Amino acid sequence: MRPKLFTELFFLDEATALAAGHRPCHLCNRARFDEFFAAWSHHFAMSRPTVKDVDGMLHAARIDDVGRKKTFFADAEQLFDGLMIKIPGSTQPYLVHCDGIYPWTSHGYGIKDDLPRGEVEVLTPQPIHELLRAGLKVGPRNPLLAW
Repeated sequence: MRPKLFTELFFLDEATALAAGHRPCHLCNRARFDEFFAAWSHHFAMSRPTVKDVDGMLHAARIDDVGRKKTFFADAEQLFDGLMIKIPGSTQPYLVHCDGIYPWTSHGYGIKDDLPRGEVEVLTPQPIHELLRAGLKVGPRNPLLAW
């Protein structure tokens, strides 16, 4: 990746990007970028967060000191649309959407299943989880089915 330029990453959708700890792009999706930053500013009581501020907080929330992805556990009854989760004992990631979960693949989502019970591993970084809990809506509005 070229230093001091945009991150040359492209994701299946917004939920996937957010789960990886990335925010909306100000070049390709300015309206969504502005909405995300307004929610961030309000929720974290930061009058004018910069890209550097937000990216720094997201990086600290997504990667530990040895380069592993940070996750946390939450009760399945406390999940929000747009979160990516894993069910303990499984390596399959799922999107939480419309009172169900969709298995994630790099080509789209599988068929909707019921929400799990008990504790799940949340893959979406904590600050984004907090924004979703506070009401930030995340696409896709209608998850793509895998092909």
